[in-house]
Parts: sequence; structure tokens; C-alpha cells
Amino acid sequence: MHKLVEIAKGARTRFTELQLASVVSKDVQDYVTNVDHNLEQFVHLSLKSCWPDIPILSEEDPESWMIDSDEYWVVDPLDGTLNYIAGIHYFGLSIARIRHEETVQACVINFANGELFAAEAGSGAEFEGTEIANVDRSIEIVGVSSGAMDLMVEHDALYKELRKLGKIRNLGAQALHLCYVATGRFKGNMSQEARFWDDAAGRLIACEAGAIYKPLFTEGLKDFSKPLGSICGSPEFVSAVKDHFSLGVR
Repeated sequence: MHKLVEIAKGARTRFTELQLASVVSKDVQDYVTNVDHNLEQFVHLSLKSCWPDIPILSEEDPESWMIDSDEYWVVDPLDGTLNYIAGIHYFGLSIARIRHEETVQACVINFANGELFAAEAGSGAEFEGTEIANVDRSIEIVGVSSGAMDLMVEHDALYKELRKLGKIRNLGAQALHLCYVATGRFKGNMSQEARFWDDAAGRLIACEAGAIYKPLFTEGLKDFSKPLGSICGSPEFVSAVKDHFSLGVR
């Protein structure tokens, strides 16, 4: 884990040296920049220098989505790209080590303020080097994605249920949303459009801190071109929200 944490910290240092120079639209309201690509290259080279035999799946490299291995890395070099473009300081790096479809190591760093979250399967989660244990998730804030907000427009019952649980926030970076569940800043989080790379690291960090995680669409666990979507939070949160959906089991 020490090596992984050092790579994340090194990526943040690299980020501070970069300037936004190009923005390309990948899809509707979805963008990639020169910074995404530069960070992707930095992280790939860093991972390969430590673990040369483990392949890497990256959001910004669609060819890597056809990965054929029981063990691999998943990298989202800049989660929250639109926030970065807009100058909103809520975006970061997500790295996860996958083994037999389960995350076994994870690290997420907020580039804007340096906050670092990490976890290893069976060994707990850490925030800024301190173990996260018995987190009080009574705080009445619920994180949602843009797709989840669209669902609330379509399903009034979902909106009413979420509002019973707390005030609704969309901060714009799924990996950090899940880490906020881990640290108790959010009671829970819901995303309808998250892809595997959005959740791969954050799901382990949240679960090792005591949260429950369930994907909405299990095909997204194997076909990385499809959305995964997820519900994550306290038992109270997941129990209340899952009744509105047909959920798969991780």
C-alpha cells in the first residue's frame, strides 16, 4: 500500500505542474483534457515500474477496456474533469487493484486539497493515514450524481425517500463521493451512470469503513462500456433506497 500511496502523492505533485491546454468532448457533457492524458501516462509508468506484470485498465484508453486478466489496475486519472475545467476545486485521482472482479487495494486523492483515502481488503480504510472506524453516518447529507437527479425527476417516490434521509448534494466526482461516505461526510451516495472506474477504488474504501455497496447494473462489472451505477451508504440508507430499484449483488 505504501507504494500505491506514494504514486498517488506523486500524481498530485505532477498535477500542480500542469496547465489546461486542450479540452475534447467525448460525449454529451463529458470531456477529456491534456491534463487527463498527462496524468494517465504518469500513473501508468509509475505502476509499471513497481508491478510490471499487472495490466492496466484506464478510463481514457478504450482499448484497455478489453482486458483479459484476473488481476489488473483500474485508473481514473482525473475524476471530476468538468469541475477541473470550470475551476471548481473538487476532483482527483482514483486507482484500484482488482483481483477476480473484487477490489483488493484502493487509493483516491483529492487534487484540490491533497486529502488522501486508501484501503486494503480485510485491513480497513484510512483517511490521511488514520484508520476510519465506527464512523457516525447520522449526518443528513446524501450525495447523488446527475443521472440520479434525472431519476428523481422520473420517480417522485425516490426523491421523497432521499429527502427523508437528508439534504441532497451533487459535488461532481463519484470516487470522492464514495470516500465521503467512508468518512461519514455523506450518509449515502447514489449514481445511475457511474462506470466501473468511477467506483472501483471508492467502493472498497467505503466498505472497509463499514458502509454497504451495491451496483445497480451488474453487467457494468464486466462490460466496461456500460454503466454500473451504484448505491452506497449506511444500512439505513441502502435499505431505504434499494426498494426503488432491482439491484444486483456484488
